[in-house]
Amino acid sequence: MASPFKLGIVVACVVMAAAVVAAIASAGIRSGTPQQIGPSVAPFAVAILLAALAALLLLQAAIGQWKCEAAADDPVARCPASTFAWLAAGVTANVVLIGPLGFIPASSLLFAATARALGSRTLTRNLALGAALAAAIEFAFVRLLGLDLGAGMFSLSA
Repeated sequence: MASPFKLGIVVACVVMAAAVVAAIASAGIRSGTPQQIGPSVAPFAVAILLAALAALLLLQAAIGQWKCEAAADDPVARCPASTFAWLAAGVTANVVLIGPLGFIPASSLLFAATARALGSRTLTRNLALGAALAAAIEFAFVRLLGLDLGAGMFSLSA
């Protein structure tokens, strides 16, 4: 198993690479109007935050404070495979179902699967909370901002 120092440097480099990719991608975003704040501002801000996070991770690795639960020797400290499986299932269901069903049902399933991965056992409550949050988000985007989140079977934009 790699030492925490080496693993911390690898993680910091991966995060910095993501920052560089985000910065390059945001530089390629062009707006049709000559405005100062355009569509590239948010991705560029994310790139800056990722670079800052990479620097902090590298600093923690260098001074020996970086810890990774996934690399721990104690099996209790590791993330259970079921947590990853629930998260992967939720994201997969969201990607597969957002087109045919729409944002609200797909996001409700994602919320319920994520809640289950984090230890919640009440499926109906999680689905109801997910549906309420997803409906509020879709209402805000579709009705207030005029942005389409996908025209599925249960979409507000249809």
